[in-house]
Amino acid sequence: MAKPHWQLALDSVYPGLETLEQIKQQKKLRVYTGVDLTGPTVHIGHASTLRVLRRFQDEGHQVIFLFGDFTAMVGDPTGRDKQRPVLTQEEIDQNKESYLEQLAKVLDMKTLEVRSNSEWYADPDRAGALIKFLPIARQVTAAQLWERDMFQERQAKGQPVTLSEFIYPVLQAYDSIELDVDLEIGATDQTFNMLAGRDLVKKMTGKDKLVLTTKILRGTDGRKMSKSYNNYIGVTDTADQMFGKLMSVRDELLPEYFALAAGIDPDQPDIKELISNNPRLAKARMAAEVVAFYHGAGQAEAAQRQFDAQFKDGVKPANIPIKRPTSLENQKIVDLIVDLDLASSKSEAARLIVQGGVKVDNLVIEDQFGVVTPVKDMVIQVGKRRFVKIDA
Repeated sequence: MAKPHWQLALDSVYPGLETLEQIKQQKKLRVYTGVDLTGPTVHIGHASTLRVLRRFQDEGHQVIFLFGDFTAMVGDPTGRDKQRPVLTQEEIDQNKESYLEQLAKVLDMKTLEVRSNSEWYADPDRAGALIKFLPIARQVTAAQLWERDMFQERQAKGQPVTLSEFIYPVLQAYDSIELDVDLEIGATDQTFNMLAGRDLVKKMTGKDKLVLTTKILRGTDGRKMSKSYNNYIGVTDTADQMFGKLMSVRDELLPEYFALAAGIDPDQPDIKELISNNPRLAKARMAAEVVAFYHGAGQAEAAQRQFDAQFKDGVKPANIPIKRPTSLENQKIVDLIVDLDLASSKSEAARLIVQGGVKVDNLVIEDQFGVVTPVKDMVIQVGKRRFVKIDA
């Protein structure tokens, strides 16, 4: 029997799935996940966890989405080999507004409880005051925090670990107490922080908070899904953009994209055979399912037709994104490509040019040091799938 998406996305439950199922039969749970708003984009990797949260909403549980607007100013060290840049309050507010719009793609916003941890950390009359933080800090040992591999790796490299990074797990852990939750859900890279919260809740309240971790969907190239790698698929990408990006997924990633992005069990005999024997058709099937989830079946079918026309017949996409560059003056082509988010760095832009992968109004650019003047309706093409029309 094929597994549903939530089971496909599930990695671990602490103390166990059986315990979670038993408690669910006894009462409606308070369930939460949190995000530190370090960026404005929700991608389909994030959405895998959000879809698990939606299942809890559909079952009638109270789901809470916590914006770590205070902890974003501290900086989560998770997965970082150096200190994370600190965001300004203005950047955090902008990211929050963008996030709320994108969450509506997956979650039921009518029943969602939205909170911010600045409610307790930025209020001197509450836990944000140092005198009130000390009793929390006494529940956590330095040895517990130093168990994090990344801290030891950075120390071995001679890179600093700041005090704010060191206490970050304690700050995140206390969120669970303020929210009075029964269950926290997050991706596996947050396991340390979530288990720190489980331990703190037990010590301070005696309550046994559960933790559910979800698998991480990698980017189209196999690296961590990230805007900086230009390997992500945003939940608000157009149907055409989303379909094209999904068709660029590496063949070996198809099982996890079926499972975590499309919500289809890749071990089903027909899917397994399709992935093995015809990866291109498998990608088209997967891409159609994902696009249909976010945009509807009609747009998914149109996106597939557009993709086939573009790559079989050489037709340009019907809906090329329109962007206004930062400058309309003469500038290096590599600078323009990066400015339009068609490459993540100048070095990547230069490499694409050398490989013959950049066109300006259908003319292949051969000189990586070339200069161009952006004009209205000029079309910049990078690779086979990325197009931008200039708005001047």
